[in-house]
This record gives sequence, structure tokens and C-alpha cells, in this order.
Amino acid sequence: MPEDISISGYDNTLLAALPNINLTSVDQDGFSMGRMAGRLLLERIEGRTSAARFSVAPKLVARRSTAPPPSVA
Repeated sequence: MPEDISISGYDNTLLAALPNINLTSVDQDGFSMGRMAGRLLLERIEGRTSAARFSVAPKLVARRSTAPPPSVA
């Protein structure tokens, strides 16, 4: 129970969103990362080898596995 301990995961898989799991997760937008990796691979195959850098801002997807800390009396 989140009142006792909070648990979070990483990658925000489809399983994390299932009703009986409801795991809070960090989502890094794997679709965008995959699309960019494919584009960079095609550029490499075509002989373009310039340095590339990109980043994806992670976001927290809060679900039932976490709760705020209890208030201190």
C-alpha cells in the first residue's frame, strides 16, 4: 500500500498501466527514441557520419503505487 511504502518503475511499460498493477513509472518516450535511432542508422548507412546528439525529457506518470509522504505532527 502506498501509505506504507511507495514504489516506482522505469520505462512505463504497458504492464505498469494495468488496473491491478497501477505502477508509477518514469516515461522516456521510447517511440521518439526509436524513431531517432532509426533515422541516425539510415544516415550512417548512407555515409553521413556527423556527430549527433539528442535527448528526451523524461516525465513521471503517477499511479496508485505512490503517495505523498505522511505529514509530520
